Amino acid sequence: MSKIVFVNAFEYNYIGTRLLASYLRKNGHQTHNILLGDSGFRNISRLQDTHLGYIMFRSNKIVSHVGNKYPLVEEDFKALECVLREERPDIIGFSARSTNNYLVPILVPVFRRAMPDALLVAGGYGPTLDPEIYLDGGFDAVVRGDGEEAMLELAECRDKGDQEAAVQIANTWWAASLGGARNAMRDQEKDLRKYPPQLYGHEGFTTISRGCVQRRFDPVMDANAYFTFLGRGCTGTCTYCSGGQWRTLYRSEGKKAYPRRNRSIHDVIEECEKIPQNMRYITFTDEFWSLPADKTREFFSLYRDRIGKPFWVFLHYEQMLKHRDIFDLVLDAGLVATGVGFQSGSGSFLQKYYNRKPEYDVLLEYAQILFNNFILTDALFIGGNCYETMEDFHEALELVRKLPFNIEIIRQLNIQVTRLKAHPHTPLTLIAPRVVTDPMPANEWLYRALLMNLANKMPPEDLREIMSASLFRRDAMLLYSFSQSWISSQETRHFERLVDEGEGRDWVFYGAGENYQRNKAFFSRLRPRCILVDRAYLPEEKTVDGIPVTATEDFFADRQCESETRFLVLIQPVTLFAKKLLRTYGVPYENIHACEICMTNDTDY
Repeated sequence: MSKIVFVNAFEYNYIGTRLLASYLRKNGHQTHNILLGDSGFRNISRLQDTHLGYIMFRSNKIVSHVGNKYPLVEEDFKALECVLREERPDIIGFSARSTNNYLVPILVPVFRRAMPDALLVAGGYGPTLDPEIYLDGGFDAVVRGDGEEAMLELAECRDKGDQEAAVQIANTWWAASLGGARNAMRDQEKDLRKYPPQLYGHEGFTTISRGCVQRRFDPVMDANAYFTFLGRGCTGTCTYCSGGQWRTLYRSEGKKAYPRRNRSIHDVIEECEKIPQNMRYITFTDEFWSLPADKTREFFSLYRDRIGKPFWVFLHYEQMLKHRDIFDLVLDAGLVATGVGFQSGSGSFLQKYYNRKPEYDVLLEYAQILFNNFILTDALFIGGNCYETMEDFHEALELVRKLPFNIEIIRQLNIQVTRLKAHPHTPLTLIAPRVVTDPMPANEWLYRALLMNLANKMPPEDLREIMSASLFRRDAMLLYSFSQSWISSQETRHFERLVDEGEGRDWVFYGAGENYQRNKAFFSRLRPRCILVDRAYLPEEKTVDGIPVTATEDFFADRQCESETRFLVLIQPVTLFAKKLLRTYGVPYENIHACEICMTNDTDY
């Protein structure tokens, strides 16, 4: 049997190589996955015009691809070389997004020094879209498109020492030194049941980050979130994304390709049933929900009854609005967070540059019902497109003003503005070539993103005054500091008014943990008649700070809630427990308040 080591960078939850490893193991081969670098996104304090991956403004922070803050260093590459020597693979597979194309001339020498006789194979979006970069850079082969069958056949050929057969495998392109074959794609496999779930588990993984090596360690196993998917492909044709264009690779060569291939919903449920208990949250990574209404209803009924964990997923907006019973089912099954893709606030701009139909009434209605149910929602916009005029931008400001806002939970509906960085070979690069050659400066992108965020929270006349200040446009970081300070002051004033106006009314606090302890002095004037704690976490002491502690379940079973009772949620995450009051116990939305920030400087608790 062959030994295959997969390497991918900056993404612990990367499903592609986990799926390949699982499939190869099912067919008798050995695998090991090396996770290179840190994972995800990080807050940053300065702008970068040139950067890896995405940079975005979200949750009132500037957030960047982790590689911009913690780039790979020489110690990482030395560690990678040592691990490869220990693993002794026959094949080294590097799976990459276009973001990681720059690693080719750095990694190939490391791979060659470590295992000079190993076959070097690249796959993923980057190598598929730009195979020459990888072949000219020293890789032996590139696997284009779906990789399961090609990687299995490569492993089998490696076992037999049959290089002549290897260079004829469909979906592969080869280096000139190995004949330079450019093999056609194969038909996509429609039935995803032949592929096992992605691989997880400490035995099959190594992490290398900032010179530190953790052998036989899968960081996802120690995380609280599990990542999986309902299917492959996207039915959209958005010009800025490679996902919807994937099938073009196949169809251009006369091969079968599908906009979307869904997994068996029973397989997904069974997979979710097996995840470790510490993984309390599930993220479905699908680009967009693609199950029909009856299958959606069946899936979430099963999920509610057999899984019940909080989850994040992109849903089908029209489906949720048309079938409110399904929306209620999704809420009760555990939906806690999602996104709504606006992309642009200008309908004409959206159609011309992104090939998206403006359906703002639908999106606004959907955002509102999510908001009314305490679902964390990212209102997603693309900023930094150099073709966007000020007229387009002002339309965006008018749109975000229509989105709901909760000063108590700033991120309940979050204006997220991602700086446009067009993927190679996407239609947008042909429709609007200046997005590549002459991108909008980062300062201007951030300036507009900050104004959009403020427009959702600030009276129009106040925003106009800010827009008239030329210093903010010259240096968006000044506006960034101002906006953080302004929002913080608004939060403080709101909670001060809440205490002033709520004193003497009937209050119940929900939660007696850390967030309660750090805020109890600030809210002490509300004098709650009791503190609710869910039965599983009920302390032996029946009072906290002299206030009776009651099991949440008993409080509502005994009908101790009156129509005028106000609730203050102080248990994190506040949206989850605010939703519980609303959905499980029937507390009116307007009677539920929440605080998730520290309202006092006293940290001695």
